[in-house]
Amino acid sequence: MFQHEARFTSGELEVSTTFKPEYLFSGIGTQAKLLNEYDDYKVEKREHDYLIKLTAKHGLIDVYADALWAD
Repeated sequence: MFQHEARFTSGELEVSTTFKPEYLFSGIGTQAKLLNEYDDYKVEKREHDYLIKLTAKHGLIDVYADALWAD
């Protein structure tokens, strides 16, 4: 559970969120993969949002930030 979440199914190499992403996952269930910043994507802060530049196309991307539970 996270305070912020977004899902993208467009397959685009660039997507944006209104929050700074902490975790990006590709896929669902046993096929899900946690993506690594710099290897799989880069984040660029813009004036009103954050641009996520992926290094490969994915059919489904889930973006999360601010976990609702303590570490």
